[in-house]
Amino acid sequence: HQRIKPQPKPVFAEIARVGQPMDTWEQAPDSAGWKVTLKYQNSLKNNYNVRVKLMRDNKDTNNGQPPDLVSKIEYVAKEWTGGDKFTPSAGAVVEYFRVKTPYDKENISKVEVKHSENTKMLGFEFADGSLESGLVVPGPNKYIEDEPFAIEFNEDQIRWRFEKDPGSKVFNKKRIVAMPRLGTGTY
Repeated sequence: HQRIKPQPKPVFAEIARVGQPMDTWEQAPDSAGWKVTLKYQNSLKNNYNVRVKLMRDNKDTNNGQPPDLVSKIEYVAKEWTGGDKFTPSAGAVVEYFRVKTPYDKENISKVEVKHSENTKMLGFEFADGSLESGLVVPGPNKYIEDEPFAIEFNEDQIRWRFEKDPGSKVFNKKRIVAMPRLGTGTY
């Protein structure tokens, strides 16, 4: 019984000049853009958890000092689920949304998902001391734009990110991204 050596898989590399920004996006071949063909929404389109990210989360600290106490929201994400809030949807789909005015201003001290009450509930603390909480409901709502600007999903052990250029109505670019670090429904 002799061992058969597996065929080596091809490795692709791209050479770029040092200091030259490299565009890692693949552009859509036509105006229809890239499409997600997975069925990840239930009939009510309410099978999701919400995630939120402040822009300061990725700012460097100033000489060890914490970043500014006031920031703005980078995105609100819908993490689509299947069955319960801890089970990812087909393809572990996550849609990324920009927030509507006035939630797009740099006046937010804190924002969190009140996941112990409801994984669709956002809680805001504003710079002026006011508090607000509300639900990111399916369809048009107070907090996020109606259409996502980006979507990520798994397909054949690869995680894809489709994104829209500003002003585009379709996902006109795509690239491979890392698998998500947090488990579905884990905060």
